[in-house]
Amino acid sequence: MAIHKLIPSFTIMGIHPEIENMAKEIQENAHTISTAEETHKKTLHLINVCAQTCKELEQELINLKK
Repeated sequence: MAIHKLIPSFTIMGIHPEIENMAKEIQENAHTISTAEETHKKTLHLINVCAQTCKELEQELINLKK
């Protein structure tokens, strides 16, 4: 459910479409045990992308306040 809620935000935030596609793959494969390891790797990558995006947005907010 969480990944489903995140997907529309990727386009709004300007995150590369490849990341959005990865999120969709995670969503589709979330219940498949045979892809659990690959899903885990993709999820960790997605978390890193989101964390980097947050840092960039925080820096942009600081720049806007100047």
